[in-house]
Amino acid sequence: MEQQQITSQERYIAASAYLFDLGYTIAWLTQVESDFTRFHVEQENKIIKRVLLPGLAVLFGGILWESIASKYLIYSGVLIVIVSFFWMMVGAWHALKGRKKKVI
Repeated sequence: MEQQQITSQERYIAASAYLFDLGYTIAWLTQVESDFTRFHVEQENKIIKRVLLPGLAVLFGGILWESIASKYLIYSGVLIVIVSFFWMMVGAWHALKGRKKKVI
């Protein structure tokens, strides 16, 4: 079975899924055409569900909870959001290089 060449358009759409909200929507709408973009949209979904949303929940929980622990919740929430941004950059890098590597 031959592996198909990944076009530069597929690479850019897959990379934009990691970086921009509009790019995520465009990649999500066009994912049926390409296994490559579908793979990277699924990877971005995993990053959002497993890292970004829990990090935002911790961050907002720390903001709303008024106690000594809230400061640590805010710091850990910000750290988790930064880590999710890092994973998004790694995923975008793999997409631009044309690799189907799992990020998470």
